[in-house]
Amino acid sequence: MQTFTYKGKGDWLILKMETENEEITGILSFYGAEGIIEDKNGLTAYIEKENFTDELQNILKQLEPNLEIEVNEWLDDGNWFETWKKTIQPISIPPFVVAPTWENPELKPNEILIKIDPKMAFGTGSHETTQLILASLKDYVKPSSIILDLGTGSGILAIGAAKLGAKEIFASDIDEDSILNAQENVEINEVSDKIKLKICDALHSLEEKNDFNLVLVNIHTSVILELLPAFSSFNGIEFILSGILNEEAKKVKSKVLELNGQILNEKFKKEWSFLVVKF
Repeated sequence: MQTFTYKGKGDWLILKMETENEEITGILSFYGAEGIIEDKNGLTAYIEKENFTDELQNILKQLEPNLEIEVNEWLDDGNWFETWKKTIQPISIPPFVVAPTWENPELKPNEILIKIDPKMAFGTGSHETTQLILASLKDYVKPSSIILDLGTGSGILAIGAAKLGAKEIFASDIDEDSILNAQENVEINEVSDKIKLKICDALHSLEEKNDFNLVLVNIHTSVILELLPAFSSFNGIEFILSGILNEEAKKVKSKVLELNGQILNEKFKKEWSFLVVKF
C-alpha cells in the first residue's frame, strides 16, 4: 500500500522516497516540484503544498503502488532553496571533482573540476550510473574522439569528455529542460566550442551525427535493449553503456552477443552495471 507521512507545517514540502522510476521525477517536475535530487538514499523533491494534490498522489500510486513518500519538513516559500543547497556537496569521481556552481572546492594536483547547476531531476554526479561512466572516461577519451552522448541530462558526461580533451561531442536528450540545463552547464564549464546540444531521440542522434567513434549511453535498460540493433550497424565503434541494473545486465549482454557484438569491459557499483561493447 502506498503511504504518505507528514511532519511539520508550512507552504513548502520536502518529499523523500526510495524509487528508481524516472517517470516519477518527470511527473513531479510537471506538477511543479523543484530541486529534485536522485542519490544513494533515493529521491528528494521540493514542492509547494498546494501542488501536492490528490491528483498527483493518485498518479504516483498508479506508477508505483508500494511507494512510500515521507514529507520531512514544511518550509515557507523562499527557505527551501537554501536548505536544498546544503544537500548538494562536491563529489570526488577521479579524476573529476563535481561541484555545484555555488561551491569552490580546493583541487588536488591533476584533479579536474566540473561545475553543475543542479536543476530538477538532472545529474549532479551523485548517481552510481553517472559515476561509472565518468570515472571510466579517462580510459576511452582521446584527442581524436568524436563522441555521441545519448540522454545527456545535465551534460555532465559530455563536459567531462570535453575537459579530457575530446575533439567534439554531440549531446542529445528528448527533454527540453535537460538541454536548457545542459547548455547552462556547458557555458559555465567553458566548453561550448566542443559540445553541440540538440533536442532529439537516440535514433535521430545516430542518424544526424554518424562520424562518431565513441558513444556514451546512460539510459534505461529497456531503451538500451531497443537501441542495440541500431548500435550494431556501426562496426568498430565502442559503446559505453550504463543505467543497467545488475539483474538486467545478463539480458543486455545476451542481446549484444546475439547481434555479433563483443563485451569489452564490465564494472559494477552497488546495484548498477556498466558495459563497454563493440560490434
